[in-house]
Amino acid sequence: MLENTTIDHIMSTDVKSILPDTSFEEVDRIFSENNFHHVPVIEEDKRVIGMISKSEYYMLCDHLTLLLPEAERNNNLRFFRSLLAREVMTQPVACLHQDDLISKAAAYFRENRFGAIPILNDDDELVGILSTYDLLSYAFKNL
Repeated sequence: MLENTTIDHIMSTDVKSILPDTSFEEVDRIFSENNFHHVPVIEEDKRVIGMISKSEYYMLCDHLTLLLPEAERNNNLRFFRSLLAREVMTQPVACLHQDDLISKAAAYFRENRFGAIPILNDDDELVGILSTYDLLSYAFKNL
């Protein structure tokens, strides 16, 4: 079952991506309004050049302040307005093709401890993202 299934059968296609000059304030909005943990950074031609994880986002948040939560939030937003995605993104990014087998993705996850992998089409454009959650959900869907 897993060995012969291609990634395009289980990847998420509703991917929020950003451009390298996107303010980190927009990243904050994306993570606040959506229930996912990775945002690919792409060029205008949809080529993936980086990735921002929610873990990286949390590391940049000011969680140790003694201020009230509203003041802390305002402090974070001021800081986020000064950052661009290109300054924070992880690069280079390992990507897989939509026609690659799920077993190949599983090997990438095991070897590199990625949380998600951008998925590309034949033109190297972003068409989806595969997370460890997607893989586990598929593998154990009948339990």
